[in-house]
Amino acid sequence: YLFTIIITGIVLAEVVAMVVVYFLPPKNYVLLTLVDAGVMVLLIFPVLYYFSFRPLLQLLEKRKQFEQELLQKDELQQRFFNSIDTLIAYMDAEFNFLHVNDAYARAAGYAPDFFLDKNHFELYPHVENEQIFRRVVETGEPFVVYEKPFEYPDQPELGVTYWNWNLQPVHNLDGSVAGVVLSLVDVTQRKLAEEKVELERARL
Repeated sequence: YLFTIIITGIVLAEVVAMVVVYFLPPKNYVLLTLVDAGVMVLLIFPVLYYFSFRPLLQLLEKRKQFEQELLQKDELQQRFFNSIDTLIAYMDAEFNFLHVNDAYARAAGYAPDFFLDKNHFELYPHVENEQIFRRVVETGEPFVVYEKPFEYPDQPELGVTYWNWNLQPVHNLDGSVAGVVLSLVDVTQRKLAEEKVELERARL
């Protein structure tokens, strides 16, 4: 469509230019060429601007606005992501970290950037947990469990900790699993308090 408009505009501009040159008094060839080129430019440029440059500028402006909106939304999501106490980690289908929130990094004793491009089960090897993760990727079904015990291999002084898990698959448009989102809530203190109450009850 645009190509047809441009070609049509050039032909019409050339016709008009030839008519203008025809009615001019005899001049030298160079002057006639300059007049012809000037008329062509005066007629073609508005056509090019209106049908080509103007839509392109409008498209670029819309794209710029869209990118600014995306940046604002991303900043808002980041603020929300890092403001909650729930530990959240986003990983690809091979369980390489793509993003973690501040709470997750803080609980592990690292900065958030430490996890990027590292594999979850290289940092935290655990056969049972890895089987759970792979089952979520293979089936596309979420996994939820409460008070699951866990020990940090690099922080043995913490002992056994207890966590409520929520492992959600992230799907591609074709339905395949692109990654997983793991959210964790530390319930260690509550679990230890319950165990203390049970021990006291048994003693009595």
